[in-house]
Amino acid sequence: MKEDRQDLTTGSIWGKMLFFSIPLVLTNFLQVLFNMADIAVIGQFAGSLSLGAVGSTTTLVTLFTGFLIGMGGGTNVLVARFFGAKDKESTIKTIHTALLVSMAAGMIVLIFGLLFSKGILELLNTKEELLDGAVLYIRIYFLGMPAMALYNFGNAVCSAFGDTKKPLYYLGAAGIVNIVLNLFFVIVCKMDVAGVAAASIISQYLSAFLILRALVKVGGDYALRLSKLRFDKRMAGYLIQIGLPAGLQNGIFQVANLFIQSAYRNLDAKGRLLLPPEYRDALLAAGDGSFWLTIGLYGGLKAYMPADWEAIVEKLNSVPLPSMKLSHVKTKLLGLAQRMVPDAATVEVDKQGRILLPAALREFAGLEKDVVLVGMADKFEIWDQARFDALLVEDVSDEVAACHLDIAL
Repeated sequence: MKEDRQDLTTGSIWGKMLFFSIPLVLTNFLQVLFNMADIAVIGQFAGSLSLGAVGSTTTLVTLFTGFLIGMGGGTNVLVARFFGAKDKESTIKTIHTALLVSMAAGMIVLIFGLLFSKGILELLNTKEELLDGAVLYIRIYFLGMPAMALYNFGNAVCSAFGDTKKPLYYLGAAGIVNIVLNLFFVIVCKMDVAGVAAASIISQYLSAFLILRALVKVGGDYALRLSKLRFDKRMAGYLIQIGLPAGLQNGIFQVANLFIQSAYRNLDAKGRLLLPPEYRDALLAAGDGSFWLTIGLYGGLKAYMPADWEAIVEKLNSVPLPSMKLSHVKTKLLGLAQRMVPDAATVEVDKQGRILLPAALREFAGLEKDVVLVGMADKFEIWDQARFDALLVEDVSDEVAACHLDIAL
């Protein structure tokens, strides 16, 4: 490990910081791409249901991947602290205690995923026809969480010693193996969703093996040794105190993305809009990527899944609104419903993740260049940025709820 170590305490800091940081960033990025590789292969060589099943797990996978990366941050901070202070005894205790803590964290995530993954996917409104495949994929994928935790432990120790290249090399090699196994399991073995999940966990265990092997062979006082594995309560407390908040912080961002998301985008000259990856994955997870786009009450455009669109039209024509105020709302809603059908257009996501907005809808919403996408659970809206920022509407949600109009207006 010594030949790849960066000593950041001597010489110019900027160049060393750059060469130290780039492999670290790429390593974290590659961990998330394992699931993306699964989606790419299953989308190319399997059916739309399989693609939707795997795609519906993306945010869940990213959530727990981020949590384990954050837990590894606790190991990195403590090892770097004691190693920099030349406190040999504390460094050794931290390394070997961190290995045990990481194994425990990986097992906890594994058990949690096996027990609760189906319930979480149902909470996220995963389509019924996709649920079985999504549950199968995520449960197999979670079998690799202990390996992911061990890899992040090894990555943290290596980077604390100043070596960020080896973890990148090992994860890159595992990524190549993942792609090859994906193709083999899906095309040759016809394993479909289970095949890409199995390829991912094999690759994760490979990356964990490679980095642990490097730590065993490093030599010197800081080598990983089974004989030195001891659980030090004080070091474990420090590790959890630093790593757990970092892991939860990563997780909280993803939990927020599960329910409410917004994104600023620009229309191109042809009126095409590049969807954020999470929007595109959600549409593919819900079906073939198509959806209904129509005008909204307050000046934006609203997007619905086909089944949700049909339910909206039916409810708008069946719910009575007796008061004068709500009668006016009903008139607007029924008028809108009449206009929704001729003005609505079926929009499909292309291979680059773009949608072409029909000219009539762009004109209605005042969409020219700067737009805002606002996602809310199973639907999203498209707004002109200036109009969205200035939006001020009267709140009639209580009265609408009192009339049992169970739709999002």
